[in-house]
Amino acid sequence: MKGLAAVAVAGAVAYVGIDVALRFLHPSLSLLHNAESDYGNGPYSWLMDANFVLRGVLSFAAAGALWLGLPRRGLARAGAGLVAAWALCSTVLAFFQDDLRGAPVTAHGVVHLTAAFLGFTACLVGTLLLTIDVRARPGDRAAVPVLWVVWVIAALGLLALGRAGFHPASLGGLFERVFIGAEILWLALAALLVARRHGQ
Repeated sequence: MKGLAAVAVAGAVAYVGIDVALRFLHPSLSLLHNAESDYGNGPYSWLMDANFVLRGVLSFAAAGALWLGLPRRGLARAGAGLVAAWALCSTVLAFFQDDLRGAPVTAHGVVHLTAAFLGFTACLVGTLLLTIDVRARPGDRAAVPVLWVVWVIAALGLLALGRAGFHPASLGGLFERVFIGAEILWLALAALLVARRHGQ
């Protein structure tokens, strides 16, 4: 379990590092207006694809740590399963490019958008169920406020993204990054929590 938690945390750090590198490699893409997936088009697209796979790996590791570390009740099982679904959808994104804003709609773009929507929804619901489950266990209640704050930030980011979209003047890129960053942070913190508890 500690190994899975370590993979989740190291993967989260590496994911953020690659995203920062892509920002400098693609200065023409806006952090405020462009989707993260837009890095998967043109030069260095392979690096964004690798980051999607990395997100899948770190998320699978976090789901595994949570599955093994939490009592296998309904909420914990469902939550870990939904996180695993997000991990799978994240991996799928690497193999289907998104359509840049204003470009014709393509089959691979539709698959990408569908996988992203399903993955985002699964992760938000999954982490909600897991946060509720952690609250029910006295030994971990001290961590609950932090997990709740991070989850609320993710939820607000996704809600704002749904309202803004990725129009040229919108802040869709920013809201998407807030959501993804908060969810990855939540997964890393939760994986560390269960690893610490079982290491005692």
